[in-house]
Amino acid sequence: MQRPLPTSFGPAGSREPAQSRPPPPWVTSTDVVASPLDARQQVDSRRRDAQGDPIGTFHIDFSKRKSDEWRTVYIDIEVRCETQHNECVGISGSDWQLGSWNPHQAWYLNTTPETYPIWKDQIPMPAPGSEFKVFIKNTVGEFCYEGLPVNRTFPRNGMPENSVVSLSYNESGIRVVSRGRGRKPKKKDE
Repeated sequence: MQRPLPTSFGPAGSREPAQSRPPPPWVTSTDVVASPLDARQQVDSRRRDAQGDPIGTFHIDFSKRKSDEWRTVYIDIEVRCETQHNECVGISGSDWQLGSWNPHQAWYLNTTPETYPIWKDQIPMPAPGSEFKVFIKNTVGEFCYEGLPVNRTFPRNGMPENSVVSLSYNESGIRVVSRGRGRKPKKKDE
C-alpha cells in the first residue's frame, strides 16, 4: 500500500512543507554586517532561500548556548607506588587524554615528601570503559609498566564529577569514591 503524498510542498525542488522556520535560539541576526567587505549585505526578513530560511548574514551568539557542553570535567587520581629517587609515575591508556598508549604523551602524577608513596593529580575524565595502566619512568628514561595480566578499566557506566580514583601499583582493582558537590547553606530571611 502506498502512502498518499502531501498536497503542498515548499519552493520547487524542496521536500519541506511550505512554512517558514525560525533560526535556532543561539543565532541572532544583525541589520548591518560588521565586515567592511560585506557592508552592503543586510539581513532582510522578507527574503528567503529555497528551504524557507532567511537570507542574510547571521552571527552566532555563544552566550545562549549551554556552557556545560564545552567544559572539561576532571577527576582526582591517587596511585600508591614506591619509587627510587628521581623516578616518576604516570598513567597511559587507550583514551586520547591519557596519551593513546604513548608514554611520552601520558599523564604524569606528582608527590611530595609528606604524601609519598601516594602519587596524585587531577586528570581530565577519560571515556567510560577506557583501559589504562600505570608505569614508572626510571632515571634512565625507560618505562616500566605494572605487571598485571590485563589492563585496568575505568568504570563502564562512567563516574560522577569530582570522583577520586585510588589504586596501588601492581595490585589489581581500582576504587572510585564520589565526593559529590558541596552545597551552600541557604540564607534565612531575617
